[in-house]
Amino acid sequence: MKLDRRDVQILALLQANGRMSSTELSEAVSLSVSPCWKRVRRLEKAGLIRGYSASLFAADFDLVELLVTIELHSHLAADFRIFEAYMKQKAEVVDLWAVGGGLDYIARFASENLSQYQALMDEILDAEVGLHRYFTYVVTKTIKQGQLPISLLEKKIDRI
Repeated sequence: MKLDRRDVQILALLQANGRMSSTELSEAVSLSVSPCWKRVRRLEKAGLIRGYSASLFAADFDLVELLVTIELHSHLAADFRIFEAYMKQKAEVVDLWAVGGGLDYIARFASENLSQYQALMDEILDAEVGLHRYFTYVVTKTIKQGQLPISLLEKKIDRI
């Protein structure tokens, strides 16, 4: 999809404040409301805007946040699909990334406590979805939880 400067502006503004009204957004990008929202809908339809949400931090709710590196037994495509489908169903799996470089996945979990997390990991092991080995890292403090740098998107602008 080709992006122009206004598209990038819209993405930046909505990433910073997904609750921005249509009037506020259109004024900020110097467009009338209708053309502005046509652009928003186009960006949504293209999958560049995948939703709107509030940023919540686990520590604010006395939850434990864990980063987990994961290796599978097998590296067949079907085994990856089985594991990924299973993990997508687990609400405690906040993020899951497939990675290269010796590991298969890195996951971010949220849990009420370490006992609950370990029970979940035991459940995943018992499910026989191909988990071979995992290492858990407890998040002790969130230093930065950010957003996609808009400066990188600006480099992708297709000047027409």
